[in-house]
Amino acid sequence: MCKRLTAIPLLVSCCTRVPAVLLSLLQLPLSFEGCWKFYSPVSNRFIIPMPILVSEPMVYPHDLFSPSESMKGRWWVFQTRSRAEKSFARLLVKSGTPYFLPTYVHRWKKSGRAFQSQLPLFPGYVFVAGDIDARSAAFATRLVVREVPATNHEQLASELASVHAVLNGGVSARPEASLPKGQRVVIVEGPYSGIEGKVLDTSEGLRVCVEVSLLGQGVSVGIERWMLRTLDSKSAISES
Repeated sequence: MCKRLTAIPLLVSCCTRVPAVLLSLLQLPLSFEGCWKFYSPVSNRFIIPMPILVSEPMVYPHDLFSPSESMKGRWWVFQTRSRAEKSFARLLVKSGTPYFLPTYVHRWKKSGRAFQSQLPLFPGYVFVAGDIDARSAAFATRLVVREVPATNHEQLASELASVHAVLNGGVSARPEASLPKGQRVVIVEGPYSGIEGKVLDTSEGLRVCVEVSLLGQGVSVGIERWMLRTLDSKSAISES
């Protein structure tokens, strides 16, 4: 990483080749014509770093799932080009089209260092809200591969609201690439109270999976046994 040494002034023109020994030690960020450039000892020249794009919001507008807001129209489901979900969302924001792009935090370690990135929960799929104009705006991006037809719009709306609630519950969630078999339960305590799903008994403990049946995928979150009740009898989950 480049270290800023503001106490040492260094003036150099954009075309000047500075001795590698000097700048490899200082590694000063320099400004030429209003643009920050950094010296690379490997190539013995100045380079312009790539800008970091602002991440797209998971939900647009931010109050799309607010109980006080009544969504106009319905949910449309689109499959985008490979790895084009965020570009698709960026264009929807420009056109003022509401959408839901569920994402989760993926964490991993490499060479003893911890990394994390924000990845789509359902790779290749974005949910657009609105009337026929919203559908037209989605196709106008030219990033849509196909529309996934939904027949039960009320069920889809309920499932997406549950997925949104899980992702905003403050606990690390993870994707479920396929819908697992499990007992139907409702969460009655904690930040996820009222959410229905399937309980999974994993090596890491109990998890509740909330599904999007149209895609055959879902998202799960860790939960304590005492927070659950079965949907049939409303009784607590028994110890196995």
